[in-house]
Amino acid sequence: MACGLLLSALTCLTTVSAQKAPVDFEAFRALQGWTFSADLSKAEGLPDLDGALSTAEGGVPLDASTFDPTSFDARMYQIALSENPARPTNFRVGNQGVIQFHSADRCRELHARHCINTAKQQ
Repeated sequence: MACGLLLSALTCLTTVSAQKAPVDFEAFRALQGWTFSADLSKAEGLPDLDGALSTAEGGVPLDASTFDPTSFDARMYQIALSENPARPTNFRVGNQGVIQFHSADRCRELHARHCINTAKQQ
C-alpha cells in the first residue's frame, strides 16, 4: 500500500512538475508547492477542502468531486496554511484523496532549486 501511495503522489507530482513552472514564488507555491495522493487512509480527522471559498468575489467554491490535481491552482481558493513556516499543511479533498501543502521553508527550497535548474537550461 505504501508503494501505491508513493506512486500515486509521484504520478501527480510528475504531472504537475511537467507543466512549465512559474518563476514567481507565489505562483510556484500555488501550482507546485503541494503533493496529492488518492489514498484516503490518512485522511481521518483532516479538514476538508470541499467547499473552500473562492478568492474571486462571486467565484465558485472548490468542488471536491471535480478536483483535478493536474490543473489545481491553490490561489483560486481561500486555504488557511500553517502559520509555522517549517510545517506542512494537510487537507482531505472530499473522497478524492489528501493534499499536502509543503511548508513555506520547503517551498522556498524547491523554488530556489527550480530557478537554478531553469538558469542552467538557458
